[in-house]
Amino acid sequence: MEKDFERLLAKYSEGTLSGEEAEELYRRVTTSPQEAETFRRWREAETLGRILHQMEHLDEEKAWDRLKRHTAPRHLFRRTRLLAAAASLALLTGLGIVILLLGRKHRPYTVHGRQRR
Repeated sequence: MEKDFERLLAKYSEGTLSGEEAEELYRRVTTSPQEAETFRRWREAETLGRILHQMEHLDEEKAWDRLKRHTAPRHLFRRTRLLAAAASLALLTGLGIVILLLGRKHRPYTVHGRQRR
């Protein structure tokens, strides 16, 4: 009987329980406190096993690099540089227009484009 329950637990872990087996496992876990405790411990051990497996495959250096990338300010320097270039261009354009307009002498023109004397 115990081996049968272990077989059900193994199939549960693998995800290969049939509908009938799932019903049997549910019935046994809900009717027997001892099997319910065994099932709870089995799941805890399985969860810890998954966590340990993940920890074994964890590359600390890659994890730190990924954390640094995700927490660092993004493109702040590039945006600031772009805004500074746009502001400089606008200022120089405006200054050029002002110099051009102030540097001209006011000359009235006729309709034909010639100056009156």
